[in-house]
Amino acid sequence: MESALGAASAFPAYGEILAPMIRVEAEHTVKRDDTTSLRYVMRTDGKSGFVFINHYQRRAILADLHGVVIDTGTVTFPAIDVCGDISFFMPFHMDLSGQQLKYATAQPLCKQDDVYLFVQIPGIPAEYGLADGRVFRPKAGLDSMLRIDDITIVTLTWEQALYLRRLDGKLYLSEGCDLYTADGTLRSVQDGEYRYWLWNGERFMEGTIQQPYTAPSVSFEPVDQPPFQPRYIDHLHLGGKRKITWQKINVQGSQGFIEIDDLGDAAQIYADGELAADSFYYGDVWRVPAQLLDGKECYLAVSELRDDFYREF
Repeated sequence: MESALGAASAFPAYGEILAPMIRVEAEHTVKRDDTTSLRYVMRTDGKSGFVFINHYQRRAILADLHGVVIDTGTVTFPAIDVCGDISFFMPFHMDLSGQQLKYATAQPLCKQDDVYLFVQIPGIPAEYGLADGRVFRPKAGLDSMLRIDDITIVTLTWEQALYLRRLDGKLYLSEGCDLYTADGTLRSVQDGEYRYWLWNGERFMEGTIQQPYTAPSVSFEPVDQPPFQPRYIDHLHLGGKRKITWQKINVQGSQGFIEIDDLGDAAQIYADGELAADSFYYGDVWRVPAQLLDGKECYLAVSELRDDFYREF
């Protein structure tokens, strides 16, 4: 699902605007088995507000909708296409430091002084209509600065917005890595070399993070039993007693992750006799931080997978 950017991505910045607004339902309630109608709702103070669209339903395929026109009662949005698994929201009559934004077919992200950052919704061209009749259609990207009188609008792509962070009061955007700061230094959760961009008040300035990375080595050795009594082994027998398969894990290196793709119902890893990690199988590879296991005596326990529970994989 592409709706990785939910309301939480914007409303720490706009929460004081949204909170007192009233929820207004769509004119017609869409039932669960209706896969061809638009699912939307509005929050408004009677003049300004936000339109929320949810075009996703678990275990269902919703029909693509073309030429959708949304009328809030005070604003009519340009026609948009709503396609694929996507959820988003759009503002109307939004105050931008005194500049009145009549509507935007883009999703608000945050603001930095008089700079307003939006994200282009997949499949929908970003369009900004002002109350004075001016209309702007910028191309999304790092160089999308749209200067309108005393304000600036920046439109990021959906992929770029996923890695936008406000750290120590500054806006950073990274190239596919999660940024954080420690002791005043910008760091990446992932090791390696990555590019990032810092907003300097006028544009994004490029920089790099270099964190040397050496992939951990890992090997697995089948064993009958571990040389200790596992404290939480009963958790592997939930729903009935199951066969447990044990392996000794040898991990060298503390950077990155090790991957475990053993097919089982549930799994546990003990490091020096203590439970270090556990997982219930959900159809994907289990990734475990190498630093949890590096240099320790580790054992992996996996319970057998049976066809005795509901699953979607």
